[in-house]
Amino acid sequence: MPAHHKTHARHHKHRLTLPLLPLLLAFLSIVSVLFLLRLTTDHRLLTTDFPVPEPGDKPRDAKIAIPVAVNDSLPGSFKKYRTFSLKVEKDRLSHDKILVYQNDIVRLQIQAVDKTFILTIPTLGIRQEIAAQETKTAEFQTTTLGSFPLLCENCPDPDKPLGALIVKSISLPK
Repeated sequence: MPAHHKTHARHHKHRLTLPLLPLLLAFLSIVSVLFLLRLTTDHRLLTTDFPVPEPGDKPRDAKIAIPVAVNDSLPGSFKKYRTFSLKVEKDRLSHDKILVYQNDIVRLQIQAVDKTFILTIPTLGIRQEIAAQETKTAEFQTTTLGSFPLLCENCPDPDKPLGALIVKSISLPK
């Protein structure tokens, strides 16, 4: 085969693979997003069937954390301070669903019972190391709707969520 044919064949080969690269990257992105959605979203809880609980409420699902306190951030504001008291023991949370409204300020008071736990909500940039028999507080504002996995970095399966923070849209009165 003449030299110019070999060069042409080499260029032709690259023209076929270059358009496939963006398609492959798009496919991998879609697959990873679908995997994360399946892993983190409990669609039942994002619907109005499960309202955000208030102190003293009886949960419709025993896994839902009931806040110990809810306070207005400002008079007339829909944004609330929601405080939850949770325990983590034997690599499990006392309640694995924390429901709040978008723009709420959330205080998680977490007690590690039997060992040191490193708890994270990676998508919100939250990481808290809690020694055994210690209680620490994480405070943050929920600005994005959705379900966010609560992970434990030093548990046997660090990729398996211990629970989820579920941020719901508030229905404003008309």
